[in-house]
Amino acid sequence: MASLLERTHAPLNLSTPEAGRVALQGFFGIASDWQLNAHEQRVLLGGIARNTLTKYRQVPALKLNRDLMERISFIIGIHQNLLLLLGSAERAGSWLREVQRGGPFHERSVLDYMLTGSLVRLAEVRAYLDAWRSA
Repeated sequence: MASLLERTHAPLNLSTPEAGRVALQGFFGIASDWQLNAHEQRVLLGGIARNTLTKYRQVPALKLNRDLMERISFIIGIHQNLLLLLGSAERAGSWLREVQRGGPFHERSVLDYMLTGSLVRLAEVRAYLDAWRSA
């Protein structure tokens, strides 16, 4: 017989429409904090079409594909790290736009680095910030 803990803490299913709605809500909150324009939002979400971004802005309960959920997960992790490291969403947004000499950024801003559209770049930024936070 399943324990009470096992019955009340079922694994979170990220492939549900409700999980998609929560992910989009989180993304658009961060996009606002970072002052991302529509083009930047579209690129960070994997190069989605304008009309898809418009649809997503309505924050529907919608099952999102794995790539999109992973992108949003990395963005949320990046944002959380920046809030812990820098103390405010405003400072986080500014830091993302400053040219960075360290890390993998090659004399450009972290936002420019992420805007190459690659999921790998989002993962690298998240790993960089994880390491910075644990240093």
